[in-house]
Amino acid sequence: TKNIICAPIRTVRNDIIGVIQILNKKRGRFTKHDLNTVSAITEQAAMTLQNAQGLEQKYFWYCWCNFSFRKR
Repeated sequence: TKNIICAPIRTVRNDIIGVIQILNKKRGRFTKHDLNTVSAITEQAAMTLQNAQGLEQKYFWYCWCNFSFRKR
């Protein structure tokens, strides 16, 4: 590994829900611009993951409610 950027993926509550890792820039070292780009990517990834988790929870409760009402 020649160079590396590692950045946490954080929720709005500052909980870490993942990590992004970028290895071996083709030309030269990683720059401040690269770090800013990775930061923007981690923010988007955090929102996407949180939305997916929210949808998963809604689907769980939808299925649970449907199952509960069918048993009656």
